[in-house]
Amino acid sequence: MSASRFAMNMVDQTRPLVQWKTRLADYGRRRHLSCPMDFETRAHFLEEPGEGWAEDPRRLHLQARESVRAGLRRECGSHNLETKIADFTAIGSKPFSVLSYHNQFFDHVRRSIVIGA
Repeated sequence: MSASRFAMNMVDQTRPLVQWKTRLADYGRRRHLSCPMDFETRAHFLEEPGEGWAEDPRRLHLQARESVRAGLRRECGSHNLETKIADFTAIGSKPFSVLSYHNQFFDHVRRSIVIGA
């Protein structure tokens, strides 16, 4: 019969990391790796608030919309800003992706379209 697998619930957290990390099946790597994912939903804030929205959510949405507009002005320039905002809204949110190189290329394409390149 094999010995039981050493798991996180068996770790003595009072001991230094190097003393127990190598005993874990993945050597504790899951605690130190980051996932290169990206998502961006600013385009949703550029939409008009809905008809039945309560006052507080409407106010917060309008504040967020002005913040996004100011950010796009800084990011893309103020020349033809309304066209840039319309293009940004038309493109919509970035699709969720965990492929870091895809995120970089997609961001370049989005920015190029928005600034009119």
